[in-house]
Amino acid sequence: MKLEKLGAVNLIWFLISLFLMFWLGHQLFGAIQTQEIQNLRVTDTVSLSNTPIWFAVVYLVKFLAWLISVGVAVLYIKRRAKVT
Repeated sequence: MKLEKLGAVNLIWFLISLFLMFWLGHQLFGAIQTQEIQNLRVTDTVSLSNTPIWFAVVYLVKFLAWLISVGVAVLYIKRRAKVT
């Protein structure tokens, strides 16, 4: 039996996107408040006052990932609403 027939793959993507939506949303909101954001691959933070261009790049990458995760969650909810 394939996982796609069970809908488990779609559910897993929905749960991952739901987690990313809240986690990245928290980081983006915190970046607006403190003007610092966690870097992409390391555990340090990027400050707007020290490196504004890299801060903007990191913010935009995380914002695009947040938009994609919101889109995946919305599409999953719309598909599930049509089925039932």
